[in-house]
This record gives sequence, C-alpha cells and structure tokens, in this order.
Amino acid sequence: MTIKLLPLTGLKSVHALCAFNALLFGVHCTPAHAAKSEEEFYRWFDDLKREDKEKTIRYAVGLCKLGEDEMLDLLAFAQDPNGLAYGAANAAGLKPAEIVDIITAVCLKISDIKLKSVSEELKKNSLPIA
Repeated sequence: MTIKLLPLTGLKSVHALCAFNALLFGVHCTPAHAAKSEEEFYRWFDDLKREDKEKTIRYAVGLCKLGEDEMLDLLAFAQDPNGLAYGAANAAGLKPAEIVDIITAVCLKISDIKLKSVSEELKKNSLPIA
C-alpha cells in the first residue's frame, strides 16, 4: 500500500498533533520511560533515528487506545486510492494493518514539526516555576 500524505494545515492539523502527542504520552507512561521528565522524554524521542521513531509510533498505536475522532484526525492527512482524504466513510473499509500504516506515516510527518513555545534564550533567563 502506497501512502500519499496531504499537507499538515488548518485546524484539523492541530487535532492531529494532539492525537500524536496522546500516542507519545502513552509511550512515556511505560516502565521504560516513566522516570524521564517530559522534557527528557521528548528529547529522547526527537533524537531517535527515523526508523526508530517509526517503531516507537507503531508500538504506541498498538499500546494506546485512541478514540475514533482522534484516529480520523490522523487519517485525514492521507489520501485514499481515489485521491480523497480519508474520512469516516472511506476509512471504514481499511484493514487494521492499513490503518496502523497510515497513522504511522502521518505521525512520522508530524514528528518533523518542531514546536517550541519558549525559546532556549528565554528559558535560560527565566526563573524556575515552583
């Protein structure tokens, strides 16, 4: 199955980002990563090679129970064979492995987005929050 991805734009892309973060949160809660701070965990994930990110995302999809809306938020950034974005109607015929493949591909694309709400310079010059 060849997966064609759509640009991550619009409000739905933020919903997809939240679904991706829910998957990562599930991995963060596993015994292997629970002792890491949030910052340490995300640094660990960001530093992974692409193939290791893919393995981690596949693991997360099998580990975390996303709601149907969250899955559709992710599936919406891939095209079906007719060139249409996946939605509830055309995703209904997908096999579980196909859903995992699409969600993994979209999440890998999302993982390329680097969001930093506070710059390193500002962090360096601010007081710690107690």
